[in-house]
Formats: sequence, structure tokens, C-alpha cells
Amino acid sequence: MHREKNFMAAPNKVEDFAGQRILAMDPRSEKKLRACAACGSTDAQPLGVKNELEIVSCRKCATVYTPYSPWYSSEYYYESYYPEASLSPPAFIQTRLEEITAEFSPYRQTNRLLDIGCGAGNLLLAARRNGWTGYGLDVSENSVKHVRSLGFEVFQGELQKANFPAQHFDVITAAEIIEHLPEPRVLLDEVARLLRPGGLFWTTTPHARGLSARVLGLKWRCIWPRSIYSYSPHVA
Repeated sequence: MHREKNFMAAPNKVEDFAGQRILAMDPRSEKKLRACAACGSTDAQPLGVKNELEIVSCRKCATVYTPYSPWYSSEYYYESYYPEASLSPPAFIQTRLEEITAEFSPYRQTNRLLDIGCGAGNLLLAARRNGWTGYGLDVSENSVKHVRSLGFEVFQGELQKANFPAQHFDVITAAEIIEHLPEPRVLLDEVARLLRPGGLFWTTTPHARGLSARVLGLKWRCIWPRSIYSYSPHVA
């Protein structure tokens, strides 16, 4: 608490980690423990504290997570995310995304693809080059403005608020998204509603039993305020 007071009294202080200011603004006097989002177990082993967040590992499925729900929404956290420098990733990423989206062709019927958390729009650009009509969604205003300037239809906000028609998409993508969500099943249920029968949900996420996680422990970069879950392949 003493550190938070000092921080709040010095608004020009350089942040020690991304999101520190938002964590320090937590208005709650009490925090309610939550179960593992992957398996529902409440049996967790403490791993330590990183970036002022307690980190635990589920004893049942090995998912690593923060045991308290965030006080802020994703929209609040990410509304100013994606500074200008983040909107121009390296060229090799674009090449890889074109290879990945080329493999979506067997699922083409409506020709519609939705990218959740579209960021800089690189996956949508790759999909466009492979003949897809791409739609984007992101909570970041900077991202939405940028991707709209590339010629895509983009919704700003959470997926369940977009009100897309049922069975509307052949493919839905979500790269490095679900680990940031306090209630990932809400998104997954909506994805299931929006995909046509036989459609593809393509998603990626760091996992808690990978080499980096096992070697680095709490020093692993994927454990930080924005990533509140690191799932285990046991439940992937």
C-alpha cells in the first residue's frame, strides 16, 4: 500500500511495467478469489508475486493465473494500447501470416473472416491477399482507426457487443487473446455462435508447460498484468 501511495503522488514517475498505473488505481478494499478458468478447480499452488500480482498454478491442470479478477475491463485497459511503433511489425511476421491464412482455403464458403484483437491489421492484410473478405475487432481505439484506414470494417469493443449475425463467418481468428480474458468462455460461446457449421476457429496462446515457462518461471515475459492466464496443454 505504501508503494501505491508514493506512486499515485508522483504521476510523472516512469512505469516499472506495463499497466502499473492501472493496478495502482484498484478501488477495491477486498478481492474475491476465483477458480481456475480452465478447469474450475480452486486448488492452486502459490508461485510468488510479479508486478504486484499474486501468481498461482492450478494443481489440477497446471494453468498459471492470477487468483483475483481484474478490477478493470479489457476495454479500459487497452483503449490507448497500440502506439504508433506497434502498428508496423517486422516483414517476416507478414510473410508467416500469409502462409497461415493460405491454409484457411478449405473452409471457404461465405468468404468472410473475422480477426478478434486485430491489432495492426497484419493478419487481415494477409487474409486479403489470400482472397478473404476480412473483418476486424479490437478494443483499442488506436488499432481500430489504423485498421479502418487499411480499408477494413472494424468494430471497436468486446465481441459479444458487436452483434454479428449467427453462423456469419467461415473463419474466426484470435491470436494471443484468450490469455487476457477474465471470462474466456464468454468469448468462446460467442465464437461458436458466429461460426458457420464446419467453420474454423484459429487461435494461439502461450502455455504454462512450455519450455520458456518451465525454465524461466516468474521471469517468463508472458506472466504480466495483461496476461492473466497461461493455459496448460492438458486443457487446451
